[in-house]
Amino acid sequence: MVKLRISIANPNSQLKAGMFATVQFGIKEGRYIAVPKEALVTVQGKNFVFVQKSLNRFERREVMTGDQINNQILVFGGLAENESVVVTGVMQLKGLSFGF
Repeated sequence: MVKLRISIANPNSQLKAGMFATVQFGIKEGRYIAVPKEALVTVQGKNFVFVQKSLNRFERREVMTGDQINNQILVFGGLAENESVVVTGVMQLKGLSFGF
């Protein structure tokens, strides 16, 4: 819990000084890249996704992740905007890529 000072519109004067509130700062705030939770593979403490490079070619890519919001994981590094990430069949690619 933290103390926070924010400014919000209160046109009907329903909010009073000293009232408590729950505030969420979701992934709709600002620019971000998010991937479905199913796309993420964790091996030895590192997070990876598989990026589709062509029809039958995929590249394993280490990513720096942030919070999970609903079914989405924020990605802060390792992916570029508009890259296609594999969501279905990830475990098969993991086995092929890491030799499991």
